[in-house]
Amino acid sequence: RSTLISFRNYTKAAFKRLLCYNYRMMAALIFALGLSVGSFLNVLVYRLPRGEGFVHGRSRCPSCGHVLGWKDLFPLASFLFLKGKCRFCAKKISWRYFSIELLTGLTFLVFFLVAKPDGFLAFWPFSLWLAVICLLIVLFFIDFEYFIIPDKILVVAGLLALSLQLANRSISPLFNSFLTAIISGLIFFLIFIGTGKEKMGFGDVKFIALLGFVFGFPGIVPVFYLAVAGALVWSVVILLFFGGKLTTRLPFGSLLAGSAIVFILFNKFLFPILMP
Repeated sequence: RSTLISFRNYTKAAFKRLLCYNYRMMAALIFALGLSVGSFLNVLVYRLPRGEGFVHGRSRCPSCGHVLGWKDLFPLASFLFLKGKCRFCAKKISWRYFSIELLTGLTFLVFFLVAKPDGFLAFWPFSLWLAVICLLIVLFFIDFEYFIIPDKILVVAGLLALSLQLANRSISPLFNSFLTAIISGLIFFLIFIGTGKEKMGFGDVKFIALLGFVFGFPGIVPVFYLAVAGALVWSVVILLFFGGKLTTRLPFGSLLAGSAIVFILFNKFLFPILMP
């Protein structure tokens, strides 16, 4: 045991020295990794709602179906170089592709700067949290565009949350997380029954239960506060500027996902501000 502790302290000290000398380089690599991962997240956002596989099959232009090469898929640069158009059919490419890549890169960078992993072993939970953030980004864009929350994403996110519990790097204890998941899911299930599918989908019920397991109590409270605040702002903007109605449905899953990402990045600051 003493040998293991000595080795852990040695690797931690060595990593700190390495990080000190190459902090900017490490940050740049994390940002570049985020851009590359964002390109893959685009694949998930496009294919999962259509029931297509994402492991096999080359990327194609959504308009003409032409197989895309590396020149068309380089994160951010390809979109800017091609001026947001397909190289083969000249049809416009959705800004969603550029946005997801940039958002993922910036999120990776911010989380690295905030989390400041100080050892090789610390990079394991750091990577798990990055994976959770990636799935939240996918859920945000899928629910925003299609009003669906794929079960596959929820299952993988649940496994990641369980891995964080086993690694003892979760935000709350295991029993707290299970209890919060049950209570959160039950509350939203009652809302789902009372309002009907027109106001809330059952995917939102499953999603809030997952977030309850990820953040536990009281972590789920600020996440819910942020989502409700976002819904209010979103509703006002739609009513005033886009001719929306009181019956206009909002992608509440997207708001929950966005709130969860913000909380993961800045929970140390949000706890004292948003907690009652």
